[in-house]
Amino acid sequence: MQFKPTFDFVTYRVTKVDLTDEADGYREIRVTCVGGQRFVGHSVFNFIFDARNPRRPIPRFSALCAAAGGGFKIDDFDQLIGRYFCVKEDGNNANDFASVTYAAQCLASDRKAFVEASAYAAKCAAEEAAEASGFADAA
Repeated sequence: MQFKPTFDFVTYRVTKVDLTDEADGYREIRVTCVGGQRFVGHSVFNFIFDARNPRRPIPRFSALCAAAGGGFKIDDFDQLIGRYFCVKEDGNNANDFASVTYAAQCLASDRKAFVEASAYAAKCAAEEAAEASGFADAA
């Protein structure tokens, strides 16, 4: 049996945050990160919001900020730089972002369940082997 966690979290560190005004009245937040075992170089997470309604929350960006360790104002990007966060399934949904602590707890829980399942499987295999040898001796 091989260990496979329920969620495959990837850890990133924020290196740069850019805000770009688009011609259609929207703004784009680009969060550039390093890390992640699946990617070479930088990874970029893009978030679009309506500049005419800046108080409307961006769920994915809010989730990234929460995962990085604080409730940041939308214009306080410098506090994100250097912070770590985890992502599962490429970060396409707000629920894909998690703190490093939460991701570590999930991994520890999965590993504990794997160890317990492995021990139970080994016990059952030993009982079956003993039972099979008992049938062989009787024959």
